[in-house]
Amino acid sequence: MINGFMPFDGDNDAELFENIKNGEFEMSDEIFFTTDCEDFIKSMLEPDVSKRITFAEIREHILIKEQKKEIEIEIECL
Repeated sequence: MINGFMPFDGDNDAELFENIKNGEFEMSDEIFFTTDCEDFIKSMLEPDVSKRITFAEIREHILIKEQKKEIEIEIECL
């Protein structure tokens, strides 16, 4: 959603699935990604499940915590 396109691509299904399996994906070079955002995306798309970010870690990731803080401030202002 951030890129405006799916992270994994391939010329055919076999290539697509190979890219998914190997964790080979592209991030738009037309969009500036903060280090936190890039880390967050890469952590979620990690093909090795033992290294992939967990739901608990997602909730504690700085990118999510900062968004939550901003939403809470906006709600308080209402």
